[in-house]
Amino acid sequence: MNARKAVLADNPELILRVLQLRFDESLSYPRISAQTGVSKTAIFSLVRRFHQVFTDWPLSGEYSCGQLARALFPGRYPSAPTVTQPVKAEKPRRNRFSPEFKWRLVQQTLLPGACVAQIARENGINDNLLFNWRHLWRNGGLQPPGEHETSLLPVTLTPEPDNKIPAPVQIPEQINTLPDSLCCELVLPAGTLRLKGELTPALLQTLIREMKGSSH
Repeated sequence: MNARKAVLADNPELILRVLQLRFDESLSYPRISAQTGVSKTAIFSLVRRFHQVFTDWPLSGEYSCGQLARALFPGRYPSAPTVTQPVKAEKPRRNRFSPEFKWRLVQQTLLPGACVAQIARENGINDNLLFNWRHLWRNGGLQPPGEHETSLLPVTLTPEPDNKIPAPVQIPEQINTLPDSLCCELVLPAGTLRLKGELTPALLQTLIREMKGSSH
């Protein structure tokens, strides 16, 4: 083990910084080496050791720098003494983050070049919590502000009247069935000839005959 690697293993803060540059900011080994002064070989060994001990980044639990260094290099750090403390009944934790706050932070992490860990630190929350919100958003459990609220529409009930409106009475059409009415009236020198009823061929012949007779 070279001197630089030994310095990295003995510096918990530097271990955490190297891992953040690699996983949060996705920097290459040469750039991390330029910023931290740690050799690329030591950085590569640290990242490989991390994947052997842990499965994913960020860590599922809250690890301090010392706990992280002890997990990666157990031979260099003695186990912390176990202190037995009385177990206190924990009160249920209330969700103190509003849906608007969660939505705003998730949208910030979707911007190009956004760093989830940095956004979480700037807003005073654990980065694992922000990752959980992102997962919730992808599954449709986190909606934009206002969409999760249900608006109520006013409803007015009108009592039904006792007397129902009668159906309109249909008046049958009247058929012009007039009695035998005056069909023709002819004034002649000898008098007035009135023909009533339907004008039949017989009546028409009678009318013509009378007209001819009156003309002589």
